[in-house]
Amino acid sequence: MKGETDWDKIKGMTDEEIEKNALDDPDSQPIPDEMWEDAQVVFPQQNTAVNT
Repeated sequence: MKGETDWDKIKGMTDEEIEKNALDDPDSQPIPDEMWEDAQVVFPQQNTAVNT
């Protein structure tokens, strides 16, 4: 399966252009710093093998 990303176009863009394009996309908004203030790292519990 071949993706549709134009990597050559992206490689030719400046960081500023990439950031502007991302900010112009309503589905790609940055996460506010306030969200991380109460964030906690949670490690999943290890799975236990069950033999039947």
